[in-house]
Amino acid sequence: MIEEQKFCSKCKETKALEEFSRRGPDKRQAHCKPCARLKQIEWRKANVEKIRIAHRLYYLENIDRARAYYQTNKVELKEKHATYRKENIDKIKVTSKLYYENNIQQAKDSALLRYEEYRLRHIELVIKWQKRNPEKVKGYQKAYIQRLKKKDDNYMLKNRERARVYYKNNREKVLARMQAKKDEKLK
Repeated sequence: MIEEQKFCSKCKETKALEEFSRRGPDKRQAHCKPCARLKQIEWRKANVEKIRIAHRLYYLENIDRARAYYQTNKVELKEKHATYRKENIDKIKVTSKLYYENNIQQAKDSALLRYEEYRLRHIELVIKWQKRNPEKVKGYQKAYIQRLKKKDDNYMLKNRERARVYYKNNREKVLARMQAKKDEKLK
């Protein structure tokens, strides 16, 4: 039996027909499988952003399908990921370290952004709680002042001095606030 051969136009070698991918029922590609693989690798390196966008679009279009798959195979996927992490812990550490070093500014910016978002959200929640619980707020403030008085014997003198300085610097604000309170009581 004579083995059929074909000439690869990329590496310029004659190889067995099985070394070439099919291009229909009875045709074969012009490049052998190893050359086609190298060409594919080069294309992927040159089009990283294009591939990333295509993958992201596919994910967004099929997000329900992906979530359903995850829900039905949750246990198996978790076991698979745990096994992979256990077997490749050194590889993961090196990759993570390299990624962090290459994207250190982005990581810092991201952490700062998350912190700011958390801080603003926390402030909103505290303000809402204070509005719902004014009696508790007053009680906490009184307790805080009592603790300060116990810690520092000169607290009242320091506080009076701070009040004088504030009044001196913000006299108009203070008077306007006092007038608003008077008007409110008269109503």
